[in-house]
Amino acid sequence: ADDYTYEALKLFLLGAITRAFKPGSKVKQEDKPDYSYWSDTLEMRRTKISTPERKEEDSPAVSDTDSRRDMDTPEYVRAADTEETGKPFRMRVEQPDAQTLPDQKERKKEFNTEMDIQALLKQLNELTGMQSVKTEINNMINLLKICKIRQENGLQTPPVTNHMVFLGNPGTGKTTVARILAKIYHGLGVLSKGHLVEVDRSGLVAGYMGQTSEKVTEVIEKAKGGILFIDEAYALANGQQGDFGQEAIDILNKAMEDNREDLIVLPAAILRLTWSSTAKLAVAQMQDFLDANPGLRSRFNRTIEFPNYDAEELLEIMTNRAKSLDYTLTDDAVQYVQDTFTRILACPPENFGNARSVRNYLDRVIHNQANRLIAENNFKEEDLTKLTLADVQSETLE
Repeated sequence: ADDYTYEALKLFLLGAITRAFKPGSKVKQEDKPDYSYWSDTLEMRRTKISTPERKEEDSPAVSDTDSRRDMDTPEYVRAADTEETGKPFRMRVEQPDAQTLPDQKERKKEFNTEMDIQALLKQLNELTGMQSVKTEINNMINLLKICKIRQENGLQTPPVTNHMVFLGNPGTGKTTVARILAKIYHGLGVLSKGHLVEVDRSGLVAGYMGQTSEKVTEVIEKAKGGILFIDEAYALANGQQGDFGQEAIDILNKAMEDNREDLIVLPAAILRLTWSSTAKLAVAQMQDFLDANPGLRSRFNRTIEFPNYDAEELLEIMTNRAKSLDYTLTDDAVQYVQDTFTRILACPPENFGNARSVRNYLDRVIHNQANRLIAENNFKEEDLTKLTLADVQSETLE
């Protein structure tokens, strides 16, 4: 019994010593170190340090709203996004599960862009008169839309020159249409910014050698990404001997080639002459401008003519503008204004400015109303919005 007890005790002690010490060493064997902490990401290490372990049943339930919010939030939220949505700025480290998220965002962007283009086209088509201009612009937009779709489908696109010439008298809507057109081209991806830069001869031509190049270059830089609207462009080619207008034309021609992917040049002929000779003179003078450089004419293959407004269209312009300012014309005032427009258009003065003259006329009529009300010193609230026959008779249309 004693021998058996001795042998059992010896085996027990030997096993304990073997487990506690490495073979051949008196140093206690340490537990194998755990390096998994350092292989984790920084975010996971912070979570392990700051968040105690909890049982699954103690964890708060995740609402459907939070789940959808996390799935819809990109990895990095830009400050611009927070300004648009009003949500606080957040940054997320984990990647979104839905692989189609970028495609969804792109489709949403395209949808919004299409909505913007339709709104701009609606704004264009609601302008008074200029039906031929609207038809021409809509045809251009339709062609650009189809070209974009063909490109997205890997098809060849027909050559399209976006530079064009505007012909028409002052106040016929050339600048207004150019401004809308720049925004539409931006929505279609033709232009990167969609702004309009207006300039005339004085903004391009200098009086001393070397200065014209600097002025034209500066204007081109400002216009990149948009439309450069050159008012009375034909004046560049009608300078005297030694004039630097030709230099400006040559620099413009080169700039149109160098920036053909993100710049549209739109020369306009604005004539302050009698209407009967406007079309013929405008065409002749613009021909001089296009012939001033051998490569210039080929860049402008589209000319849009802006017709003069008739009496009914001028009346519509005036009443619409008055309405936007919270004014209305009485019936007798409307009749007087229409008769006046008809009489003026029968033999328009040399400086008549179409819609521009109508706006100036309305401004003077509003001043007349203010003077009348103050002189009467006894008016009701509804009188503040009425333009009467006495108000319109006190002014002449110029």
